[in-house]
Amino acid sequence: MLPDPTLSLATPPDDRTQAHGGSPSTVDRDNTSQRTIDHTPAAAPNADAPPGYAIESELGRGGMGVVYKARQIGLNRTVALKMILSGAHATQRDMTRFLAEAEAVAAIKHPNVVQVYDIGNHAGRPYMALEYCDGGALTPWLKDRGKLPPHEAAELLEQIARGVAAAHDQGIVHRDLKPGNILLAPQPKVADFGLAKMSGSDDLTRTGAVMGTPAYMAPEQAKGDTKFVGPTADVYALGAMLFECLTGCPPFQGSVAEVLRKVAEDEPPTVRSLVPGTPRDLALICEKCLAKAPHERYATAGELADELKRFAAGEPVSVRSIGVVEKAAKWARRKPTRAAAYALTLAVVVLAGFGLALAVLLQDALTARVQAEVARDHLDDEKKETEKSRDVAEQARSGEVVARNEAEAARNVAVVAKDELAKAQEKLERVEYGRTMQVAHQEWRENNIAAALALLDSTRKDLRGWEWQYVHRLCHSEVLTLKGHTDRITSASYSADGSRLVTGSWDGTAKVWDTNKGAEVLTLKGHKGRVSSVSFSPDGGRVVTGSDDKTAKVWDAKTGIELLTLNGLTATVVSVSFSPDGTQGVRAKSP
Repeated sequence: MLPDPTLSLATPPDDRTQAHGGSPSTVDRDNTSQRTIDHTPAAAPNADAPPGYAIESELGRGGMGVVYKARQIGLNRTVALKMILSGAHATQRDMTRFLAEAEAVAAIKHPNVVQVYDIGNHAGRPYMALEYCDGGALTPWLKDRGKLPPHEAAELLEQIARGVAAAHDQGIVHRDLKPGNILLAPQPKVADFGLAKMSGSDDLTRTGAVMGTPAYMAPEQAKGDTKFVGPTADVYALGAMLFECLTGCPPFQGSVAEVLRKVAEDEPPTVRSLVPGTPRDLALICEKCLAKAPHERYATAGELADELKRFAAGEPVSVRSIGVVEKAAKWARRKPTRAAAYALTLAVVVLAGFGLALAVLLQDALTARVQAEVARDHLDDEKKETEKSRDVAEQARSGEVVARNEAEAARNVAVVAKDELAKAQEKLERVEYGRTMQVAHQEWRENNIAAALALLDSTRKDLRGWEWQYVHRLCHSEVLTLKGHTDRITSASYSADGSRLVTGSWDGTAKVWDTNKGAEVLTLKGHKGRVSSVSFSPDGGRVVTGSDDKTAKVWDAKTGIELLTLNGLTATVVSVSFSPDGTQGVRAKSP
């Protein structure tokens, strides 16, 4: 929207002003507001009232605006009347911001958003008449209630998310969602769009400015990355409110600086670590909202509302718990230097352990060898002293054989230990190869092609499999152009190993291509209409095609021979596929 670039970390002066769209004027520090209140003596309230309104009482005021409880005389209804304090002395920025907020609120029509009734200008002071809500803000209500039961919290946040989704549908991002900006009347209503941002409008927030309330800010908002603050930032704030409803406190607490640092760098505690009895699905929904990366959260507030509705109805939810490996990977992406150090330390410890075991075994072998030498010396002495005693000599020879066997056994143990060490080293290299593939793929996703190729080149050639080929092709996707169809291509599908590609076209044919050479392998002809969908079987041995002629055909992917025609469909076949194991038949779908 059009917030004042000099105002950051804004909260309204009190819950009533906040709930009815009061002007941002304070900074939250350790959950305590340092309020900046205009103490200029106010004129008689009704002297300030626009025509058609009678002011009854003041609800609150901030650095820029004042909110009155007023009566709209013509319609005989109570409204919240918001006006700029400075009147004719208001800056152009103040006027623009006030009118932009009015525009944002007026654009949203939803039962969970405070409605605007009237907008005007009286004596040089812009005003807007808002829906009056006497239920109070969510902040004191939560303070009185403490932790909410899980289903009650889910239903409450679903309604709030529906209101935020209505704003998102209008291209409006609130950017300051918190309990103090939610009014109960009695159903929850989203209020105070003073920091809102509308798509298509100039954003006066300078890059690097931190706007909002720290405890409910998304990481990108806390870092001042204003160009990345979109609907998912509101989803994060909704998750922070859900967290507070379930645990009695926001995810992070402390001074402003401490909270901003924690929001940007630290993972929040899990709901179940604070309230063990919380249902797992609801805790996972909350964790997804509070993900550090915007793309890992729900894309819109509407998606979150639908998920909460499924939970409240006892239906399965889409979110699932991430595994230890994924958690470790996320941590490593956030702290790559520390992760590399830990990995190196682990490798050194493992190798040192194997080295110690090998040293012990070699020492045993050496000891056995020394014992054998002593036995042989003893045997020689015995032979000199007792040449006539065969029994004694035979016993000495037997001892030598035993010692030799023990030495051989020790050598065998040393060989086994060496083999185990080699296997462990090989396993470590394979794990490192897998990690390199993940990092290379991430570099490609972030358009760091050179870095991705450098990682691919650093791998051992004998370890390279389909995944290496896949990422390598992604990095060289621009060098392969397939030509051969005479009309528009409608569908394409890779074989499981990525070595072949099948395409369908409006020219009524499907073609099989060698993706390594970019050469046409087969042309599949037989449909009487345009080919609309194609797919390989899991083993790559067959191809299925769907067409405008209301049929699907199965082909031999090596010879191009038509194996089967599927009739009975009543319209264009828009989707075809094999069952996952390739043995249960073909799925064909019409509109």
